Amino acid sequence: MKSESETDSTCSRDSLHDLESQPIVEMNGDKEKEGDAIDEKYHRVMNEQLEEIKRQFIVNIPSSDLPSSSSHYQYSDSNSPLTISVDNSDSEDPIPYKETTYEELKDSLDKYFDDSENACSNELDILITYMKGQKNLYIQSYLLSQRKLNMLMIPAIIISAAVSVFAPILQEESWTILFICCLNAFNAMLISMVNYLKLETSTQTFFTTATQFDKLETLLEFVASKIIFVDKESEKSEIIYDKIQEVERKIHEIKEWNTLFVPDEIRGIFPIICHINIFSFIKRMEASKKSLIHRFKDVKNEIKYIVTRAQKKHDHARIEKRLQVLNETKEKIKEELAHYRNAYSYIDEMFTIEIKNARNTSLWANFFLRGNQETCNLSNPVVDRYIHCITCSNSS
Repeated sequence: MKSESETDSTCSRDSLHDLESQPIVEMNGDKEKEGDAIDEKYHRVMNEQLEEIKRQFIVNIPSSDLPSSSSHYQYSDSNSPLTISVDNSDSEDPIPYKETTYEELKDSLDKYFDDSENACSNELDILITYMKGQKNLYIQSYLLSQRKLNMLMIPAIIISAAVSVFAPILQEESWTILFICCLNAFNAMLISMVNYLKLETSTQTFFTTATQFDKLETLLEFVASKIIFVDKESEKSEIIYDKIQEVERKIHEIKEWNTLFVPDEIRGIFPIICHINIFSFIKRMEASKKSLIHRFKDVKNEIKYIVTRAQKKHDHARIEKRLQVLNETKEKIKEELAHYRNAYSYIDEMFTIEIKNARNTSLWANFFLRGNQETCNLSNPVVDRYIHCITCSNSS
């Protein structure tokens, strides 16, 4: 004797067979009505079959007191929120669920880290320090070029003065002519080296470039003082964005005007300031932080969804395991977000330390006594990953 389910399945197959075996009618005035009737019957039969499959699936669900029977269902091996519940229909769950938006989560994180007041000034602070670093970079280049120029020009001036004074006095000696010729040749060689190396031009160019960066630093300091008196965050963001664009354009003009490269000796003193692109660094930090906030939003919404939709018929062991994984992921993201929010202060301190080491130590002592330089005691994995190649090449 056939069961009720087998009889219903047979009836459904017969109905589908009847639908498939419908005669092809000619296109006439009643074709729309006949087509609607066939579609309606087809949808009704398909809905009946789906309801029957669902009913049979629910009837054959193993009871919770038989743990070994769960091995017959492959979905039990996954902790995905899509398979935690047998019935994932949102319409049947009376508990309301509201997804957290990106703006809501960003405001909540600003309150959590308590840096809403400093959010707009971080970019300006790191730009001011970067301009200070560029100014000191070209000041040191200017001092190095001036030192080389003095080493060649001062002996040339002394030799010229000595020849002019002692040539009439020693003209009676036999060796005077040869000696004076040698001094004049050596003096001409020194002056030729100055012209060939373009030390005078390099010295003036580095000095002018340092002056330009000093003006940009002063401009940004004025802007940082100005935004203190602006209350609206939108106005602050607009002012900072405009100034960043202006500074970026002026730096591009300075680089086009100054075609000289920074000497290798100075690059060794300022490894980070000389190689880092501060505008690319700011854009990368902001983009990465935004992407991380989106990940944090997804994790938080999934936790809220599982907690909201949890019912007695769900597998609570799997729910707890999934929630544990999500909570661990959320804590890791929060820790990484804290590193992103401290990235500007960390790179600012690294710039300050490089400037301080360059000011307090002479060029030759800096070259031979690098191990005695002051180092940053803090660490930030986010920034360290960005400048990893620079720090490795500098330490080697």
